[in-house]
Amino acid sequence: MKALLIVLGVLLLLGIGVAGKAAGVNNELVRQQEDVKGAWAQVDVALQRRADLIPNLVETVKGFAGQERAVIDSVTSARAKLAGAGNVPDRIAASNELSSALKLPQSTVATNVQILEKAERAQAQAMESESAISP
Repeated sequence: MKALLIVLGVLLLLGIGVAGKAAGVNNELVRQQEDVKGAWAQVDVALQRRADLIPNLVETVKGFAGQERAVIDSVTSARAKLAGAGNVPDRIAASNELSSALKLPQSTVATNVQILEKAERAQAQAMESESAISP
């Protein structure tokens, strides 16, 4: 009878040990699963932040494009007038207009500085988001 109680006690202790080990492994797996979910949540936040920065970049590009388009249109128009000018006074007027139009890129540099600063800030924010995403 004693031997049977000893065997049952040893089996009970082994059962408790195995159950404890199984619970520990389960807890570790749940912890790892939560760590993975947390890591993906950080990636989602970084991706969303990067996506939120795209409108800023688009607006910056639109600002540059609008100024560039105005400069190109005025230079092209002035050049066409010069090419179509027939007499000397028309040529002089068209040449002066072309000279003025060619000075436009220099005058737009001052306003482009503000746009460029905005673009640099937007790009710096985008790079921060990129570095947050990559390991």
